[in-house]
Amino acid sequence: MIINLNDIKKLSELSALKIYNNKKKDYKIKILFELNQILKILNKINEINIDNIDPIFHPIKKYQTLNKDQIELKNYSNKIKNLNKNNMQNNFYIVSKIIDK
Repeated sequence: MIINLNDIKKLSELSALKIYNNKKKDYKIKILFELNQILKILNKINEINIDNIDPIFHPIKKYQTLNKDQIELKNYSNKIKNLNKNNMQNNFYIVSKIIDK
């Protein structure tokens, strides 16, 4: 597959990039050349025969060692109460009035 200037124009419109709107002809030719080079490389990769190769997800068969989760139940309410004891009354926080009636 070879890309031409019309393909670049359409690609520019679909991707919302200002590739084709550039007035310089050299810029368009450079983009055209580079995209065609990329396609050549991808075509070479597609030609590689991988029929006898088993798919792998990771080349090294090693598993990640994880630590066990340990739950610590701590009650922080007394610490919080002590930090805000000036703003508490009967275990409720006293805040400034926000809504006027």
